[in-house]
Amino acid sequence: MSLRFAVVASFAAILAGCGGGAATGALAPFSHVPLSAAQGSPIAHVVVIVQENRSFDNLFATFPGADGTTTGLEKVRQGSKYVVKSIALHQSALVMNTDIGHCRYSYLTAFDHGKMDAFNLEPQGVCPRGSSGSGPTIGSVAYQYVNPKQIGPYWDLAKQYALGDHLFQTQGSGSFTAHQDLIRGNTQIAAGGASLVDTPTGMPWGC
Repeated sequence: MSLRFAVVASFAAILAGCGGGAATGALAPFSHVPLSAAQGSPIAHVVVIVQENRSFDNLFATFPGADGTTTGLEKVRQGSKYVVKSIALHQSALVMNTDIGHCRYSYLTAFDHGKMDAFNLEPQGVCPRGSSGSGPTIGSVAYQYVNPKQIGPYWDLAKQYALGDHLFQTQGSGSFTAHQDLIRGNTQIAAGGASLVDTPTGMPWGC
């Protein structure tokens, strides 16, 4: 029913914040190397477009033929327990006035062991490393999708090439590990949580 593999244009949406201190030191000058298609291959270039802090449905909820949705699930407290309810996604502007938490705790909260029903319980803002989620939650702000008219170039690329609607990030934490994925293609998660998760302390880095 839908295109599941992006051959030319790949879209990766990650729940990761772009933050941290700027990297120190001067950057080496960029050298342009002309690229050409391999012998016998029609592919000349592969373009990877990365949009942080957006889910697939936030940008492509109503894209024709894609596996998008305009409804979601939320966990609402009733008495001493939570119940799961369906909630409609409302159309919104591209710019959000409230920042949704983007750290490993946020990911695990929303994922909820694969049930994907607790986006409303994610914390607001950039939660620090080791966060226990003690601050205010995001509530219904998480349940929205962008007006397609505001993201025309994204939709044009999806129409002209392909849209990977069943692609997911390999990690669920902050920008630091997500940016490693762009280069390495994987993030090592060490036993006992000893690996770097979210924004490491004492290290200068940037987007």
